[in-house]
Amino acid sequence: HERNLNTDVLLGLLSVTLPLRQKAAVEKSLPPLKLVVMSATLRVEDFTENKRLFPHKSPAVVMVPGRTHPVSIHHSKFTELDDYEKVALDKVCKIHRKLPAGGILVFLTGKQEI
Repeated sequence: HERNLNTDVLLGLLSVTLPLRQKAAVEKSLPPLKLVVMSATLRVEDFTENKRLFPHKSPAVVMVPGRTHPVSIHHSKFTELDDYEKVALDKVCKIHRKLPAGGILVFLTGKQEI
């Protein structure tokens, strides 16, 4: 979802792999590597203008417009530090009981909590 160190490492590995794979494809020892990158947040120019990834020409870019939906935001008045997961669950249950049907998105701090 977000650019982080893993994304940068992956792009670095691809910048080495793509030219090697292209050379292998020309020599007919391996088929060409086809790469598809999808992202809602990637700065396209930073990616397509990377001369290590694309030394000869920039790749084709397909832009798909996004959709927006009406959203209402609910915050707790106080931040619970000890058991915020339970407080978040209670808030979700309250929203579910009192508001019309719809999706509920809760942001937690890490993978462990989710």
